[in-house]
Amino acid sequence: MSIIKMYLSVSAATAASASIDVPASGSIRAITMGMQMTDASPVSAEGAFFELSFLSGATFTTNDARGSLCQVSRRAFFVDAAREAVEGSGFCVVTPIDVKVAAGERIFLHGLPEGSVVAACVVYIYVDDGIDVGRAQIRRR
Repeated sequence: MSIIKMYLSVSAATAASASIDVPASGSIRAITMGMQMTDASPVSAEGAFFELSFLSGATFTTNDARGSLCQVSRRAFFVDAAREAVEGSGFCVVTPIDVKVAAGERIFLHGLPEGSVVAACVVYIYVDDGIDVGRAQIRRR
């Protein structure tokens, strides 16, 4: 069993991505994603989105995104004029699963903050190594 950790931090309404290459062929058995966001000067309905995917581009609001593995998001709504600092978190656990992966296959972590949000996400991918994946081809990037 290999445990792969990914981390991504985003801020200033700028999308970002991190990627890893799967070290050995096997099967993804579980995924955990945790995110934390802070907004020191909230305006209204700001938040952050993170997605773990085989796709090189994010599909946060796409229906039938076949390469997406897991997504976590958090949005904070403000009802007063004080606009106090806000913190929030989100968590996603996917288990048990059986997604075959080939050595060298790339997995992406996409992030998108809104407004003045600063957010970070930590992902753990649990891969059962040594599983014969046959002639599995690397997914298109």
